[in-house]
Amino acid sequence: MLKNLIGSLDWGKHQATIPQLLLDLDSPNREIQSDSYDKLTRIIVPWEIIEGYSSSIDAEAIIQLQIQKSIIPVLIYLLQGENNSDKSGLIQILHDLYRLGDIGEVYQYSEDKWNKFRPITQEIRDSIEESKPLFEQIANSHDEALQQIAKDLLNLIEICQ
Repeated sequence: MLKNLIGSLDWGKHQATIPQLLLDLDSPNREIQSDSYDKLTRIIVPWEIIEGYSSSIDAEAIIQLQIQKSIIPVLIYLLQGENNSDKSGLIQILHDLYRLGDIGEVYQYSEDKWNKFRPITQEIRDSIEESKPLFEQIANSHDEALQQIAKDLLNLIEICQ
């Protein structure tokens, strides 16, 4: 099922890398998972971008990839399943993707410039918000670390709505 889901999506110029990175998030080998997580986040949502430690040109390039929305269903699938994935890491990626909606403020874009990117980041947020019941379920789970990161994502969603 995971391979079919990944194979059904258009990865554009990242066709050779992103599908394999997503598959590796479910590897039984934690080292492979960690390496995949690091590489994937560097491509789709580098921390420097969401924290404002990069140039606005780099931030625009990340948003213009327009692959983030395609990744969300795969991350949700992995999060829902009984698999090998690091669920905390998956929620962290979703949290960081959600924060892309703040890029206009972080880089102080003009209204005209932000209007160009807002629809893309809003689609990402909407796609993540569709799984809010899942995050609420995780926030009530028995795993305290997982609970906290799910609560952090839910708080972010609440603040931004």
